[in-house]
Amino acid sequence: MTVNIKEERHTVRKLIFIFSSLIYKLFSLIPIKKDRIIMECDYGKGFYGNLLYIYKEIEKRNLTVEIIIPLNKGITIDVNNVKVVKTRTPLHLYYLATSKYWITNNHYYHFLKKRNGTIMINTWHAMGAFKRFGIDSAKGEEEINRFERDSKNIDYLLVSSSELRSIYSKALNVEENKILSMGIPRTDVLINEEEIEKARIRFYNKYPSLKDKKLILYAPTFRDDEKEYFNMQLNLKLLKNNFGDNYKFIFKLHPIIRNSYEIDDEVKDFVIDMGKENINDLMIVSNCLITDYSSVIFEYSLLKKPMAFFTYDFHKYKEELRNFYFHFEDFIPGEMMNTTEEIVTFINNAAMGDFDIDRINSFSSRFCEYKDGEASKRFVDYFLNF
Repeated sequence: MTVNIKEERHTVRKLIFIFSSLIYKLFSLIPIKKDRIIMECDYGKGFYGNLLYIYKEIEKRNLTVEIIIPLNKGITIDVNNVKVVKTRTPLHLYYLATSKYWITNNHYYHFLKKRNGTIMINTWHAMGAFKRFGIDSAKGEEEINRFERDSKNIDYLLVSSSELRSIYSKALNVEENKILSMGIPRTDVLINEEEIEKARIRFYNKYPSLKDKKLILYAPTFRDDEKEYFNMQLNLKLLKNNFGDNYKFIFKLHPIIRNSYEIDDEVKDFVIDMGKENINDLMIVSNCLITDYSSVIFEYSLLKKPMAFFTYDFHKYKEELRNFYFHFEDFIPGEMMNTTEEIVTFINNAAMGDFDIDRINSFSSRFCEYKDGEASKRFVDYFLNF
């Protein structure tokens, strides 16, 4: 029964792809508008990350461009001077066919063949690289073929460091000469003191009760076998018993996890789900980070704050799920931990400034090539200087 349902869904998906491709080809008879830019985050899930900061730079310069933002049903955003369209509609396909630029942050409509004259720039959603991704983590020929088809549309791909070009080239099947290291736009806010202060004000205006609290940020990645629900392995009651008076435990799960984590009643006054908040803001206001195999460590290293790696399932993750591009323990800018008791020690040490700042700085210098807060400016200068 389950197999039949999967086959039916696969068939329906293929028919949608074929139908969409035909409509797109019809719209491709219309000339491309040279000042039209389509900017799409994660297939319409919102408007954030690199694309948001590129948009802000465009707005700052008052460029005469038409910006199209496709969004899924029910998603709203607070930006000016853009046209919002619903994803997977004929109007969406019309704008894809007639835009000069496609700017995205993820794999992008592999079933559409980009027109000659359209430029696709993939800013990628994860900074750096250490857990395997793309073709390097693909399961089966069908997934590999999808990645390979997707890559044919890419004209340019952003990475945070020249050292990573060969990794991205193989993982995403993109020629190295198309891969550029010019800084990651969304990191500008983590380097600019004025932007950092704005983020603090924005956050504490929304959460005034947290202003006098220290904040422990937990930002784990997803597991390929846990995309429906997140399996919390930290003992939150123990953390509350140790830090409940002066701290709050805030967490943001990976957006691929479909269902939010249900917080136990006993710790609801200590634990806060920040799933809808901007990860940059959370990094800025937090005192320390607990993560695992998430690429958030690259951005967090720019803030020079302590981080711990709660890797309770390390061997399973390495052998069965993803594996890594580097030797994990030597690579990470912090210590591996398997128990909540170790995390308690880490938080206490972090509060006293007892962490390896040299290790963090070395990591940041290696994988964040540009740390001047001007990545968005460079992007617009390079691609959109009309």
